[in-house]
Amino acid sequence: MAIIEGEILMLDEVAVHLKAGRRTVYRLASHGQPATRKRRG
Repeated sequence: MAIIEGEILMLDEVAVHLKAGRRTVYRLASHGQPATRKRRG
């Protein structure tokens, strides 16, 4: 999936892109933390 700068993604799309769960992405967004990359570990 190619991401265009400034494109608005839905929660499910962000979760797929980051290979993270929907709850993780929602938690990050609700705390105001940008989900820019997946953490290692």
